[in-house]
Amino acid sequence: MNPEDFPYDCQTCFVRLNYGIKAKGYIQFKVPDYFRNTFPTYVNHVWSLVSTSLEVPDTNAGTAFHFDIVLKRKPTYFVFIIVVPSVILSVVTVAVYFIPAEEGEKIGCGMTILLTFMVFQTQMADYLPENSDVTPIIGLYFMMIMASCSLVTIDSIIMSNHIPASNITTENDEGEGVQKTEDTGFVGIKKRAPRLNRWSLCHYTLGAISFLIIAAAHVLLLEKSVSASCAS
Repeated sequence: MNPEDFPYDCQTCFVRLNYGIKAKGYIQFKVPDYFRNTFPTYVNHVWSLVSTSLEVPDTNAGTAFHFDIVLKRKPTYFVFIIVVPSVILSVVTVAVYFIPAEEGEKIGCGMTILLTFMVFQTQMADYLPENSDVTPIIGLYFMMIMASCSLVTIDSIIMSNHIPASNITTENDEGEGVQKTEDTGFVGIKKRAPRLNRWSLCHYTLGAISFLIIAAAHVLLLEKSVSASCAS
């Protein structure tokens, strides 16, 4: 089984029967013509039958026949339990980037989303065969989103340690000036004197890379869902 296009994959089952006697006249397979275009009436909830083919090689003197079955996976179940929640969480990953650092939940949200994708990846592995020759598209999608979520979490750690504060002068009840410290929520930006520094550049760079990775992952998944087809 080739899991590369999961959950939009097609699989071909090859059945080869051979009696093993090459001498003509002993045992020969005879397949009536009406069996060649026969389709089963049983409905499977995971696979749909695309096509079948039957061939009796002349070189084996009727002692063998080749039967091929092309099956297409029904992706609706996997789309609703894996793909759609993953897309929603990837949007939440983008939203985490804009959470103000002083709220204290920025790192926690990033770690929670990262762990959720790890659970999805473990769940997906239960439906796939162990194959080291090809990489499933959905697995590559998860890895890209997890990498983006990791960058957002790293950015959150940087922001929480290097976010500046702006001093705002207010007056108390006695009319005396009081210095009040207030966080702006953006690295390198003060409310009265906006400027850029190395930490703000790091912040925006990590954000841009994260957004590009998420966009590329969704384009890859969308392209596969649109172009999925089975060769009959």
